[in-house]
Amino acid sequence: MNDQLLSTLTALREGFIAKLPGRLVVLQALLDKVKRGKSGALAELHRAAHSLVGTAGTYRLMQVSEAARELENIASFLQEPVNEVDQHALDTAYAGLASCAARSALNLVSAQLKRTVSARVMVVEDDPEQAEWLRSVLEEAGYRVGMYSELESFRAALQEADLPAAVIMDMVFPEGDEAGAQIIAQMKQHSLKVVPVIFLSVRQDMAAKLAAHRAGATRYLTKPVEREALLRVIADSAALAPDTPYRVLVVDDSKSQLAVHSHMLRQADMEVCESGNPLEVLNILENFPAELLLLDMHMPECSGPELAAILHDDERYSGIPIVYLSTETDVSRQLLALDRGGDHFLSKPVNPMHLVSVVCLHARRFRQSKEQAEAMRAMRYEQERHQQALDAHAIVSVTDVSGNIQYVNDKFCAISGYAREELLGKNQRVVKSSVHPGEYFDAMWEAISSGKIWQGEICNRTKSGSLYWVQTSIVPFLDKSGLPYQYISIRTDITHLKGIEQALLVSKEAAESASRAKSEFLASMSHELRTPLNAILGFSQLFTMDARIPQDARENAREIERAGQHLLSLINDMIDLARIEAGKLGFSVEPVSMESVLKGSFSMVESFARERGIRLLVNGATGQDITVQADHLRLRQVLINLLTNAVKYNKPQGTVNLSCNLGEGKVRISVTDTGYGIPVELHGRIFNAFDRLGEERGDIEGTGIGLVITKRIVEAMGGTIGFESIVGQGSTFWVEMPLAIEGENHSLEQADDAVIQHATAQSDRPIVLYVEDNPMNVRLMQQIFAGRKNLELCLAGSAEEGMERANQLHPSLILMDINLPGMDGYKALELLKADEYTRHIPVVAITANAMKGDEERCLSSGFSAYQAKPLNISGFLMMLDQYIQSGSARG
Repeated sequence: MNDQLLSTLTALREGFIAKLPGRLVVLQALLDKVKRGKSGALAELHRAAHSLVGTAGTYRLMQVSEAARELENIASFLQEPVNEVDQHALDTAYAGLASCAARSALNLVSAQLKRTVSARVMVVEDDPEQAEWLRSVLEEAGYRVGMYSELESFRAALQEADLPAAVIMDMVFPEGDEAGAQIIAQMKQHSLKVVPVIFLSVRQDMAAKLAAHRAGATRYLTKPVEREALLRVIADSAALAPDTPYRVLVVDDSKSQLAVHSHMLRQADMEVCESGNPLEVLNILENFPAELLLLDMHMPECSGPELAAILHDDERYSGIPIVYLSTETDVSRQLLALDRGGDHFLSKPVNPMHLVSVVCLHARRFRQSKEQAEAMRAMRYEQERHQQALDAHAIVSVTDVSGNIQYVNDKFCAISGYAREELLGKNQRVVKSSVHPGEYFDAMWEAISSGKIWQGEICNRTKSGSLYWVQTSIVPFLDKSGLPYQYISIRTDITHLKGIEQALLVSKEAAESASRAKSEFLASMSHELRTPLNAILGFSQLFTMDARIPQDARENAREIERAGQHLLSLINDMIDLARIEAGKLGFSVEPVSMESVLKGSFSMVESFARERGIRLLVNGATGQDITVQADHLRLRQVLINLLTNAVKYNKPQGTVNLSCNLGEGKVRISVTDTGYGIPVELHGRIFNAFDRLGEERGDIEGTGIGLVITKRIVEAMGGTIGFESIVGQGSTFWVEMPLAIEGENHSLEQADDAVIQHATAQSDRPIVLYVEDNPMNVRLMQQIFAGRKNLELCLAGSAEEGMERANQLHPSLILMDINLPGMDGYKALELLKADEYTRHIPVVAITANAMKGDEERCLSSGFSAYQAKPLNISGFLMMLDQYIQSGSARG
């Protein structure tokens, strides 16, 4: 046992013994209540006694536990109110318990006193490391230790000091391989006659062991030796006084010899009871629990062998060892006496040391056997309680190696619907269902037949045919050869949990179906809303660009464009928020250059700020050589949102400062405005959806969900967001993102530098083929190309028509809608690329599919570029020039 654990258990045991008087007071009070007829007192007494039974047994105070059990048993059979006879029975049981508790308390005091003067052990060892280990082990066990590395210093110490309780001796020294045995043989002739000697040696040969025992060794242990084994050998070998004195009953009709022998034993710290009349022994033993009887052989009233025979017939005393002490010299009579029930024979006059040694030997063995029996009884009690607890909670069965049932508990019968007699002897298959495949049980039998514990869920069938589920553990019991001889199965009913699990699975599938429907709805809504917005924004942009239209009309067109842009922003925000809540907003977190993100975000807001008279400033680092882990597109979206808010909610002629500062493992991007600030009482609402903090009645456009989306995007990328604000001075919103892993410090923004050579039909003007089924979008595109006289726009209303016209016209560029009647744009692109006459023509996707991932899908499918509806006409014209004027569409 671990030293610390042993020390802890000893302390707990002593603490329990110290508290026993208090528990007796409680029991006495409950007894008084029972006598007064107080309702429920008898049940309380039963519970208190029952608790004491288990606790005392745990601390190996078996006499206290048995006495408490007696009180518990009596209380369990009685009914309130108790009569005088019952009261007497309770009082008697309580008195016995109090007596046992008092003896335990006395034993505790005696043990504590003895520990203050511990026994001395001499250790003779020339290996410093081994010597130090022995010292620590013995001192921790409470021994006083004398350490000697040389044989001569050990010899000198024996002559100067009292004899030790034991000697631990090595065998090999510089003087010789058997030097240890030689010095012990010499010392046994003089000072070490009665001292036990334990040899510890690396030698395992027969010659070394024989030399040690011939020298007088008590035990011979081979290094290395375990701590517990060493301490056990010392305790068994050394003639040390036990915690409780041995109790010896001396019976002799000679008063003088009775007194002499009793005195010898008392000098050895034994508890002695004397009797000159063998006929009184049975009465004496009722009050004096002797651990050894020292009997004279010849006594007139009853001889020693006769008394031994009588005691042997009494189960209460049959195990007490008997040592004869007699002047009888006839060996045959001595043997006959031993045959009648004796354990040892000593002749008078006896050597005191010899007498003490023999009595200690047999008394110690008797006590050890009794303690072992009590420990076994306690173990059986604990096992019974464990079995009761197991049966109360679990479904238990035991089978042989073939699966035939040998034992089932009540819970097994209750859940299966079978009576016990219907199950015993039957195979476990009697409750098997057809839910599991054969391979499932094959794997189970393979595991347990190889000695492994198997755990899993099993669906069984009751006698009536209904199904029930159990969480099962099957433990194989193995014989000496390691093969199973039986299996114990412990199960827990999980039928209810499986029902809940099935309901949750159905709910999960329904939720996933709803989520898919929601995603499909979002995609459809995005497309359907963007198609008319494409016309609204496109025509409004054309109106503002046409100098022939009056100025007031162009201003009206700008208002239409601004309203359309606001509606488009609202649509984008709503879709983003819905996708975030559904967990569908995808991210590609990679190393991102802060310089690129800051410049891109700054330029996107610059014109917006200029229109409102707000100055944009950059303070501190510009992000150069700073790389963070983020999604490039989403991080730019976050910064644009913060910058746009800082412009919108600023004072006239105010400023917005953008800064980037490095921290430990992270970077902080701050956007500071000189606006009106946010009152403290509103800070808790700043990230609430659709809450514009009272600005919804103002003239500043907004939806109230931009910051919500921003916060969730930042956190999804592993960052944090926060703000500080002072009313009248302005606000600072900041975002902290983790720095990228060293060695991956590069921007993810990569320009597509690949130059694709395209062939085109010979024509005075380059031809651009537009494949679109929506008349409004077609008209918008015609208006856009009306200002480009150097280009010829050709139209196709379906993918099939577009492929036919591409083969006829050999256009320089194809503008392809994705959602077309019949064949969609993706299939049309695939067929165009498969045709050797059209595969070289660049195809640009013009689509209202603007959800996350749509652009990536288009480009990965082979489209040369991607333009989302509603079109940004300026950006579209720049793209058009890239493919026409740069000559990239020429062969």
